[in-house]
Amino acid sequence: MTFSVELLKKKEALAPFIKAFDAEEILFRQGQPGQSLFIILKGRVHLLLESERGEHVFSVACSGDLLGEKALLGEARHPRVFSAQALEPVLAIELRYADLMRIQRSDPEFILDVLKRSFEIAAKRLEQANYLCRILKGNDLKKRFRDCVLYIAQFSGTSSEKGIRIPTLNQSLDYNLELAPSEREALIGELIQVGALTPENDGVYFLNMEKMLTLANAK
Repeated sequence: MTFSVELLKKKEALAPFIKAFDAEEILFRQGQPGQSLFIILKGRVHLLLESERGEHVFSVACSGDLLGEKALLGEARHPRVFSAQALEPVLAIELRYADLMRIQRSDPEFILDVLKRSFEIAAKRLEQANYLCRILKGNDLKKRFRDCVLYIAQFSGTSSEKGIRIPTLNQSLDYNLELAPSEREALIGELIQVGALTPENDGVYFLNMEKMLTLANAK
């Protein structure tokens, strides 16, 4: 479920809370105290995880998605688990707990939709974590590596004419797999050699999904 963007735009009570963000502008940063949630009306947002191994994109939020659902828990500030950066010009609704309570009095159905969406997000993230755990349990390094690339493409990649665009593949692999840099580069090189991956500038790769699935399913 995502929110009906057209319906949200027609709700007069939400109009004062609509904000515009330029491409590459930060909506919020990981670790920053947060008191508000965002509903994306237009554009895409990169969700970034930062660690000692670097920063990587772990997911992409699109029109109708919700970020920062902990604002529903009350006025207390909660550290942001990840950073959010506009991939392109973005329109979003930003609501604090007090705003939500005021809107609830005139539009309780909207708050119910927010709650439903928040539960769906929690369930999706749990499924995502379980899926990654299954991938990382395997003993075959090459299969784990290929499955991890598919996982990264599924959750942080964006479609393009060249294939699935993965902006921070090296950092994502370092975050999820304990590999020496030389080992990672060798495994990436094998995928490039068979045409499953195409490197671009600034560490960006394009994934040929058909060739990658063939490799991942090979025994």
